[in-house]
Amino acid sequence: MPFLALSSNLSRNRKMVHIHGRLWRALRAGVSLPALFPPVLEDRELLIDGGLLDNLPVDEMKEWVPGKCVAVDLSVNDEFQVDEDAMPTALEIVKAKLLPYRKPIRIPTMDRLLVKATTLGSRREAESARRAAHIYLNAPVSSFDLLNWERFYDIVEVGYQYGRERIEAWLSANPDEVRRESFVDTRLTWASADGEWTGVSTR
Repeated sequence: MPFLALSSNLSRNRKMVHIHGRLWRALRAGVSLPALFPPVLEDRELLIDGGLLDNLPVDEMKEWVPGKCVAVDLSVNDEFQVDEDAMPTALEIVKAKLLPYRKPIRIPTMDRLLVKATTLGSRREAESARRAAHIYLNAPVSSFDLLNWERFYDIVEVGYQYGRERIEAWLSANPDEVRRESFVDTRLTWASADGEWTGVSTR
């Protein structure tokens, strides 16, 4: 099936667009956050999180994929302001959590700091991508941490409800943009001759 994924090529210092090959490997490279996941090796080159160079690759999508572009931005635009005069030590953080009479210390978690640092350099491109997309979605997921796996279905539900409302509003405001005869129906068929899945597209 056709797909598009983006990673950052550390060996060549440029963006790398994945449009063929194994999807899981392209996604694995595109989400390899530095210090959290090891990079992916491809042709002896290091591939890491695509968000380092472009956190919202609308231009690549519009170049490779025909039709309307729906940009889903999961970055959190919150400010990291800490009510402390200096960064607390690990011991102070532990004491604040264990001792009930201590004032709680509120500082960004390590994973949120990494995500913020990773996407900081590409925020200007993301601002431009917002304007270039036909539909821009930025679900309210600031209450979830990056590694909050146990709340996966809660995140899905928030994104689903948010996206449904925004897309229904866009469709109502742009009825002429939806033409059923222009939909692309991409299906998988089993090619028994070579034993592989092949994609068949009909308009």
